[in-house]
Amino acid sequence: MLLKIFFTFFKIGAFTIGGAYAMIPLIKREVCQKNNWLTEDEFWDGLSAAQSCPGPIAINLSIYIGYHLAKGKGMAIAVLATILPSFIIILIIAMLFQQFAEITLVQKAFHSLRPAVVALIAVPLIQMSRQSGLALSNFWFPLSVAILVGFFRISPVYLILITIAFAVYQGLKKQKLFGGGYAILAMINQEVVLKNAWITHSQFMDIVAISQMTPGPIAINAATFIGYQKGGFVGSVLSTLGVISPSLIIMTFITLTYIKLKNQPWFKNIFQKLRLLSLGLIAAAFIMVAGDAFRDLFSVLVFTASFIASWKFKLNPFYLLIGAAIVGIAFG
Repeated sequence: MLLKIFFTFFKIGAFTIGGAYAMIPLIKREVCQKNNWLTEDEFWDGLSAAQSCPGPIAINLSIYIGYHLAKGKGMAIAVLATILPSFIIILIIAMLFQQFAEITLVQKAFHSLRPAVVALIAVPLIQMSRQSGLALSNFWFPLSVAILVGFFRISPVYLILITIAFAVYQGLKKQKLFGGGYAILAMINQEVVLKNAWITHSQFMDIVAISQMTPGPIAINAATFIGYQKGGFVGSVLSTLGVISPSLIIMTFITLTYIKLKNQPWFKNIFQKLRLLSLGLIAAAFIMVAGDAFRDLFSVLVFTASFIASWKFKLNPFYLLIGAAIVGIAFG
């Protein structure tokens, strides 16, 4: 069973490009239809729990399914298999990146990729605002988060802790998303660009673009790449573990308690507030990266075309970014 879990999730991690939401249909097909490991109801309960927990949604769902199948061992195998393909690919790219980063054609490609990445952040921001129960009565909350993080550089960690405390105290209604990789990008930017100055905003944008074009969760890909740039192989391992560790701890707890507590008002309210918080964090990520993306009219045109391609035509991020790179090389 453990070997089958490994190869199933390794395949999912290796052949899914476009972030966690691109992984979900493949995970569902493998665990519900092909292997009959979970019923439809069990899968949707797991997805709800995964969306309600901070961290990459694909990793959270792997934790839930792995634990459901084989307890701790199944959880560890599923998570390892999910991140291993993208870790290997990103590691190879990071090793070669410095050799090609100064080539003129590569610079022209990234000049076009940066506004395309901003468009790919804008689209889920709008989609989540429609799904999150956003209204005039609570609009102030994600707006405040976006301003505090995006402009005043307040650490998202403090806002998350305050939000959880406030939600437990208030105990109201509704639950659904925490935001996945895009919400984490604001925290990564805060730590590696603003606080520690390990990379510049432009380099961060390039890393996000590379992460979008490779298999696996975007936040983990970005963390692996940055870790290698600053600390070699050991740095890439530690940064990847650092990103997934909170998910392992929190999602394990939620997996054990979600079914029992999902109808409790205070439990629902925590995730309602976290959902709005993640909306603000994604908006903050948009603010942080947009400044370096829009340098000229060409950048604005690339952003507009990328936004339309993603929003209207649902173009896979991989193909969208490949197209943007080609346009940058040809016309940038």
